[in-house]
Amino acid sequence: MQYIYQKLIFWLLLLAASTPAHTQISMGGFPISFQPTFEAQYSGDNLKSIVLPPFPIDKVLQEDQRRSGARFAAPIPVDFDIQNAGQWTALPNGDRLWRLKVHSAGALSLAFLYDELYLPPGATLYMYNEERTQILGAYTTHSNTSDGTFLTGFLRGATAILEYYEPRAVRGQGRLHIFRVDHAYKSDETAKSLLNSFGFGASNPCNINVNCTQGTNWQKQKRGICRIIVVVEEGSGYCSGTLVNNTANDGKPYIISAFHCQDGFTPKYNFWRFDFNYETNGCNNPSSEPAFLSVLGSTLRSARRENDFLLLELDTALPAGINAYFNGWSRNPTPPATSVSIHHPRGDIKKIAIENQAAVIFANSFPWSNGVVSPPEHLLRVRFDNSTVEVGSSGAPLFDPQGLIVGWLHGGVSLGDCNQTTAYYDRFTLAWEGGGAPENRLKDWLDPTNTAVVALEGAEQRMDGMIAFGGFIRMENDKGIGGVNITLSGVMNTSTVTDSNGFYQFPNLPAGGVYGISLAKNYNDRNGISALDVALTSKHILSVQPLNSPLKVWAADVNNSKSVTTLDLIKMRRMILGLDMDLGAGIPSWRFVPEDYEFSNPMAPWNDFFPSFFHHPPSNQDVLDFNFTGVKVGDVNDSANPNN
Repeated sequence: MQYIYQKLIFWLLLLAASTPAHTQISMGGFPISFQPTFEAQYSGDNLKSIVLPPFPIDKVLQEDQRRSGARFAAPIPVDFDIQNAGQWTALPNGDRLWRLKVHSAGALSLAFLYDELYLPPGATLYMYNEERTQILGAYTTHSNTSDGTFLTGFLRGATAILEYYEPRAVRGQGRLHIFRVDHAYKSDETAKSLLNSFGFGASNPCNINVNCTQGTNWQKQKRGICRIIVVVEEGSGYCSGTLVNNTANDGKPYIISAFHCQDGFTPKYNFWRFDFNYETNGCNNPSSEPAFLSVLGSTLRSARRENDFLLLELDTALPAGINAYFNGWSRNPTPPATSVSIHHPRGDIKKIAIENQAAVIFANSFPWSNGVVSPPEHLLRVRFDNSTVEVGSSGAPLFDPQGLIVGWLHGGVSLGDCNQTTAYYDRFTLAWEGGGAPENRLKDWLDPTNTAVVALEGAEQRMDGMIAFGGFIRMENDKGIGGVNITLSGVMNTSTVTDSNGFYQFPNLPAGGVYGISLAKNYNDRNGISALDVALTSKHILSVQPLNSPLKVWAADVNNSKSVTTLDLIKMRRMILGLDMDLGAGIPSWRFVPEDYEFSNPMAPWNDFFPSFFHHPPSNQDVLDFNFTGVKVGDVNDSANPNN
């Protein structure tokens, strides 16, 4: 019995996306180092590889023997950033280029995971292989996520190169930290090609593309289907899933997939990536990989092993460019007379499988290869007349003739064989009550209005048109800071100034976009600096009376040296006496942090990473609570006039 268990992905090639308003976007193009002028001028600038420690293949294979399911890639902890690794190249116009070359001996492919990534406006990031046959990127400022997490990969081969370009105007603003490299170590013997086991072009040729004539009547439903890159502590993998509607019809981005996609592993849901519109326009398989749009990050809402369901909620609203469809569902216990499944076999482009006969409720219990047993009558059995399902199709929905979800793929027999595949889908109707609690059933999430409906139609992605975006900028004493220049970037680029209460607002913005703001108030540098500030800072330096908040400590660093010393006292005195009228070149008059931000080290707040732009995830509703706290540099007792 073959089980569609969590398989680890081999490689991924991401091409250009067509919209700038998105959580993780690839804008296409080519790295600067590919240009003939660069190669001619820096041909002798050899890029040395960082060679990772020998991969513990024996240990990993032993772990595989004890673990249910199969594993294809394992993580290697690393600590790479643009300060401690790679190589900088200064360009004649003042721009600069950073490149990092990583080699892991024996790897079939490599992927990089980031816990801190910030790309300032104008900067680009690429990832490519030595042969330059695979290119991921360009990633730009629109690719930034709200928490700095990011995922690039997979690239075939044992070597991957990162290339970060930084314009002179934003020099030093970028941040990049890679904490993990995933090393693919084992190919899948059942794949058509050991070198192309997963990803674009990897599925069995008998699979039918969703835009062939067989998919004509399923064009709405297909827009809800996504390929999922599953990231766990122990590796990475592919599954399939779908957006699902709820009775509130509020566009909440719920995704249904299969529990076994992460069963036995430690999921890192904030790194899970959901790829939409990954399909070919026509019926024939394309020669080059089509573009797609992605959302990075999710939160677990409900799950149950016995029903093999996983309900996730995306951490960001869906960008408008996805044109998504939230599929409807039916909890009618009667098996469908005919059925269809839309899925991403082996992580390939979107396919469709069709069963022209009635599905059958499987009367017996069903033992899976990971030790899990599906109880009697929990599964629908189908034998597809056209196409098949494969590894990576797990979690794909099964639709009834009305186009409603009645189940999701658990596993099957002779997977990938278009003449013999028998597939088993867990039943939606049984997962409705599931284990009887919100954390293990669907009822509470998909019927929040308690309608008790048996079936719900699907819904188009909400396009609410325009939203307002804004918030308050206040001091720690809650006084509003007026005169702060707020610059908006994203789908629209504009600016405004806070009023005397510290309030700012950008009305009439397109909904569903990623927006970022920068904050600046750089005038009247002497505002709030007094002899009392000198006294309080002196007591802090002597540890007699430490300053009682990280923002006050930050304010005491008037010379921006990332420390508080007697030099700061001297600068304060000179400004009080009028000997110095400003703080100095490049030192802001006011500093700002997100409201309720918690510093990792309150006594050294300058160690935390603060981008020049603060991004907010997409929203289809007004956002009027994007608030910040400000502190006047040199003012450690909050005496500054916030409107001066």
